[in-house]
Amino acid sequence: MIMGDEDEYLVTKVNGSISKRAQAEPSLQRDKEQAKLYLDIAATITISINRDHTVSLINQAGCHLLGCSEDEIIGANWFERFLPARVRVEVEQIFDHLMAGVVEPVKHVEGRVLIRNGEERIVSWHNTVLKDENGNIAGTLSCGEDITERKRAEEKIASSEALLNATLDSIPDIIGIQNPDHTIVRYNRAGYDFLRLEPNEVIGKRCYELIGRDSPCEKCATTKALKTKKIEHIEKYLPECGIYLDCRSNPVLNRDGEVEFIVEQIRDISEQKHSEQVLRESDARYKRIIETANEGIMIVDDQFRYSFANQKLADMLGYHVDEMIGQPINSFLFEEDLIDHNAKMRMRASGASSQYERRFRRKDGGSCWTIVSATPLRDEFGHFAGSFAMLADITERKQIDLIRASSLERLERLNLLQQALLSPGKLEQKLKKITNGVVEIFGADLCRIWIVAPGDPCDAGCMHAAATAGPHVCRERDGCLRLLASSGRHANTDEEFNRLAKQCGLVSFASYQLRLPDGSVLGVMALFSKKPITSEEDAQLHILSNTVTQVIQTARADEELIETLNEAIRLNKYLNEQTARANEMADLARRASAAKSEFLANMSHEIRTPLNGIIGMIGLLQDMNLNAEQLEYAKIASISGEILLSLINDILDFSKIEAHKLALETLEFDLRSVLENTTNLLAIGAHEKNLELICIVEPTVPSSLRGDPGRLRQILVNLGSNAIKFTEKGRIAICVGLESEDEASAAIRFSVSDTGIGIPAERLDILFTPFTQVDGSTTRKYGGTGLGLAISKQLVELMGGRIGVKSVQDKGSTFWFTASFEKQMHRSVTPDGKQGTIKRDIDRIKDPGLFRSSNSKIRILVAEDNPVNQKVARALLAKLGLQSDVVTNGQEAVKALESTPYDLVLMDCQMPEMDGYEATRTIRQPGSRALNPRIPIIAMTALALQGDREKCIQAGMNDFISKPVLRRDLSRMLDRWLQKALDG
Repeated sequence: MIMGDEDEYLVTKVNGSISKRAQAEPSLQRDKEQAKLYLDIAATITISINRDHTVSLINQAGCHLLGCSEDEIIGANWFERFLPARVRVEVEQIFDHLMAGVVEPVKHVEGRVLIRNGEERIVSWHNTVLKDENGNIAGTLSCGEDITERKRAEEKIASSEALLNATLDSIPDIIGIQNPDHTIVRYNRAGYDFLRLEPNEVIGKRCYELIGRDSPCEKCATTKALKTKKIEHIEKYLPECGIYLDCRSNPVLNRDGEVEFIVEQIRDISEQKHSEQVLRESDARYKRIIETANEGIMIVDDQFRYSFANQKLADMLGYHVDEMIGQPINSFLFEEDLIDHNAKMRMRASGASSQYERRFRRKDGGSCWTIVSATPLRDEFGHFAGSFAMLADITERKQIDLIRASSLERLERLNLLQQALLSPGKLEQKLKKITNGVVEIFGADLCRIWIVAPGDPCDAGCMHAAATAGPHVCRERDGCLRLLASSGRHANTDEEFNRLAKQCGLVSFASYQLRLPDGSVLGVMALFSKKPITSEEDAQLHILSNTVTQVIQTARADEELIETLNEAIRLNKYLNEQTARANEMADLARRASAAKSEFLANMSHEIRTPLNGIIGMIGLLQDMNLNAEQLEYAKIASISGEILLSLINDILDFSKIEAHKLALETLEFDLRSVLENTTNLLAIGAHEKNLELICIVEPTVPSSLRGDPGRLRQILVNLGSNAIKFTEKGRIAICVGLESEDEASAAIRFSVSDTGIGIPAERLDILFTPFTQVDGSTTRKYGGTGLGLAISKQLVELMGGRIGVKSVQDKGSTFWFTASFEKQMHRSVTPDGKQGTIKRDIDRIKDPGLFRSSNSKIRILVAEDNPVNQKVARALLAKLGLQSDVVTNGQEAVKALESTPYDLVLMDCQMPEMDGYEATRTIRQPGSRALNPRIPIIAMTALALQGDREKCIQAGMNDFISKPVLRRDLSRMLDRWLQKALDG
């Protein structure tokens, strides 16, 4: 610290006063008090320390600094009381060395003192030693100044400067500070690196000297800033370096408004310039692509307003580009499309891209169909900023698609109409279907069909086209649509028609003569419309007219067949109503389900009796000399009857299952024979669809088993029939393998695989639910009750097994089940001990078991009380080449067998006076008067419940065939028992 004159005087005075202490005590005391007074008024801290470290003198400035009174300080150990512990030892050693004269006193030193409140203060000391009268060192006298705040300020300045230096050096741009004469004060690290010079090579030089110039550049930003005293900015290209620089100079002014120094910022923008050039070239290419693109292109902002549209899009919508910019998209859409449009825009705002069809409204009000491929746009913060979309014009294709779809729909509806016309029904109803269908399908205003017959008057009372003059000419003749249509013309323009069109408001008409094969006119179909009839529609109507001719031609010949079909339909409807009622009752309560099953079981006989007549008569009708269409109708009726029979059997089986009355038989059987017979049954259906049918049996599967072969065959036929039904090409494979076995039993796994339509995965879980199919469309196309799989599941479970399915839609299905059987005494395999394969050459399959008798002497006795069933039985037997007699009850049957040597009896079970059971027991009893008491008696009955067969066998009958009797079943039965009778 620099001391003032007054302070030096005080020190000198004190020294002088102390050294002259011996001269005179009174004078010394006065001098001491006067010196103390001078010291206390001085701002400088003054302190004297004795050799023993105690304080001998301190002024008021020192007391104020230490926060203690003079009495507290005088005599106190200076080092222990007022120095921080970390420096105390070191300072004491220096002081002691000083007292010993080992070291010279340090004139100026900075040190820390500890004040009363524990705070450390920094003091700048000026020191000197005190000597006694003998010249020995007696202590020290120090004057000091508290520089704590200055030190703190200096530390802050140093810290700020270090922070500033670090900040400047971390900036990638060049930062420089220059004086107004262009001399360089400093640069940051980036500046020195750019110049490739060290600071001592730069500081103090003028900036232009560094680039080899003698004077400053007038165009540089610094020169301009010195003149304008404002921030100046320029871009500069340095060809010798091949770089672009962005230069910004900021003048710092003093209080007088003069430039004190310049802060210069220089940035290398070469990459930016290159990017801008690339961007400009890219923008140019982009604009060329946008404007020459075949698709419409648009950009919308975050409010879905057009911010850009290319010329192609404007042309597509019939606008100028300027008319579209700033307009919301929805102003170019139809109102009915806005809901879907808003949903798409919400998707876009959420960040989802999409492609979809969108119809736009053109300026002229027309439609422009497009395929929109859109993606969201985002700003630099990731926020939604709009959308970019490309639009392909598909208006022409859409119109073609609409026309094609309309045409296909019309063809489909025509096909449905023609199919509907093939079903039995009254002519009047069919013609009504045609006229209504034509109006709906072709969008016509009026359709009429007139059937022409000689002498047939029209509604007005005139003879159709017969009278051209005289009193019989109709007054409405000139405007008669019937006469106009029957002319055979069909055109959109005609002089006569134009005159009528004005009266009727019509635009076109088309008339089609309904001609028979011999060329005669059966009638006319006419279409009247207020819109033009196209050539395609004309061709379709001509084809339809041929169908109308066939419908009218065959209507009267089909009356008897229609009545039969109506009876079957009524019966089917009745059964459906009863089934529906039973199902409804099942839904209401469990006990109602059992009641339904009991009801169906009791109805079996009543349903099968008329059904036997229906199926039998239709079968006989097929053998008559029918034309192709009549034969087709008869086949349809026959198939419908068999379907109805299958339906009844399924429902009865299901009712037994629900009523817990279905029990399995335990019979000995050969598994491979059952499989071969089953394959034979399925082969006919496979043959009709040209499908390959194979059955593969693993060699380890035992053949000699005990169980219910009939129910096993029923399951396999159900699964196999389904496979054939739902397969159009490919093959059906039945595979049999051994699941497990022990000494007494075997669990066998069966599977039926096809290459058909497959089943959707989500529908597999409903397959085995009663009255359920995969969906309604398969019900309409393939038919079925939905009971087959449910019954199969119940039968499999009764056999102690499981059933399941694996399926891939459009590739095929595999239904599998397991069943447990007892083993017979011996186990057999295929003859060669290898895997057995049953493969049917379907081209060689014939109707199995169709009996044909070459012995015209064979006579059959038919015991049947129903007249229709009598006719059916006799006709079926006649077709098989057999003679037959009919009796109406059991008593007559017994008498007939006493007088005539019949070869076989077909016995109904329920007849008046004496039923079939009693008649059979009478014939079989000892002492019977029948010529052949052991004659084969076959029960032919409508009873088909569990136990009915056993009842017949117990009565003495040989076999059992249920009504309705199918020709093939009867043929097999006769083939079996007549052969035995003849052999016997």
